[in-house]
Amino acid sequence: MTFNQYKVNRYAEKKVKISFRRVMELEENPELPLTQEEIADGWHRCPDGNFLLVHPNMPESDACLCGIAIKGNT
Repeated sequence: MTFNQYKVNRYAEKKVKISFRRVMELEENPELPLTQEEIADGWHRCPDGNFLLVHPNMPESDACLCGIAIKGNT
């Protein structure tokens, strides 16, 4: 598990409806698309963060300037 997977997993368990298994699938397979529900919740692969999986309410999103998700939207 990468450090980002660990951070995303800890965040996902507490804040949003995304499972650890799903996080692992998304992190291990960059070509795997996010679901409409995940996108609507603000999850995205941020081009400003080397396409890491982020959510608008995660601290890592402070460096996100891509405009894909609006901070505080959830």
